[in-house]
Amino acid sequence: MRNAVIGGVASVAGGGKFANGAITGAFGYMFNAATGRFIGHGLGLIIGGVGGIETGPADILVAMAFGHALGEIFSRIEDSIYDGIIYLRTDSAGGEYVGQASVDRYPDRQMEEQRANPTKTFKFEVLETVPGNSGRSLDVAEEDWIRAGGGPQTDGGPLQNRRYQMNDADYRKAGGTVNYP
Repeated sequence: MRNAVIGGVASVAGGGKFANGAITGAFGYMFNAATGRFIGHGLGLIIGGVGGIETGPADILVAMAFGHALGEIFSRIEDSIYDGIIYLRTDSAGGEYVGQASVDRYPDRQMEEQRANPTKTFKFEVLETVPGNSGRSLDVAEEDWIRAGGGPQTDGGPLQNRRYQMNDADYRKAGGTVNYP
């Protein structure tokens, strides 16, 4: 998260979009999010390939089935480690919104956003995944990103958020450190 926040803040300070800097800063982190599925697929293909030696023409199908099954298992294990996701929604006009969702609800949240705004096209980027055992609150994480992104438009900032996620006293009490823009 630190690299993405720094990238986003630096981009805004330089006159650019928060999303561009955050994406650049978080690029390596996003690769990490796919690691569980990738490892599972790789192991599944190896195990399925070795185990499928006796199956003759079905070798490839067995290897692919093991790859898919283990990929899904590793992905679910990885998902269970995380409490939630902080995401950036960017519309086709360049408007940005920072939100949060549990790992399980993130795909549903994307559909809800689209249904609520049927005339807009959105791009979603994961800014941060919050580990469930980290003690870090999703509200604090979202507030970090809202503040780093310049704040809501209602308070003079560039983000389409209607408000900050937390008031300053609660945010500081919960360990938040990013100042209002």
